[in-house]
Amino acid sequence: MLRRLLPTLILAAIAGCQRMPEPYAPPAQRQPVEQPRPPRAARVLSMSEAGVEASFVSGIGALEGSWRWTGRTPGVRVYVSKPENLRFVAEFALSEVTFRDTGPVTITFLVNGKAVDRVRYEKPGQQVFEKPVPAGWMPPGEESVVSLELDKAWVSKKDGAELGVILSRLGLQP
Repeated sequence: MLRRLLPTLILAAIAGCQRMPEPYAPPAQRQPVEQPRPPRAARVLSMSEAGVEASFVSGIGALEGSWRWTGRTPGVRVYVSKPENLRFVAEFALSEVTFRDTGPVTITFLVNGKAVDRVRYEKPGQQVFEKPVPAGWMPPGEESVVSLELDKAWVSKKDGAELGVILSRLGLQP
């Protein structure tokens, strides 16, 4: 019986004589970032970019191509790390169809509730508004609200829905 087991024992002993890998130190451990970077640095938000809805404060509708209809008071939140030398930027259009009913529209451009400017638009079409914003209006390291306030909007006779402007871009840029 020992003769039958002997070859098996020898093979088991040979198979068990493998070299173990050399020990090694574990990889360096990294500390997690204490404060995550805010998602929106001071910049102009394109209404068609993915996830932009998270920055909406009020009055901005569903995506329609590369733009969105607004109500009377559309606004977005933008993180401002350094409030110096920023410009308010808005790219929008006044629809010919709604303009026939509303006539000229006056738009107030606001940062944190303070008027950067007030402009009366006498005809429909594409518009670009750009103007410097005083640094003291935006606290550094916090979010600011960039918004428009229309003196009037078109109101649907069917369901009472308000349509303001066709908004493409809105925000702050250096």
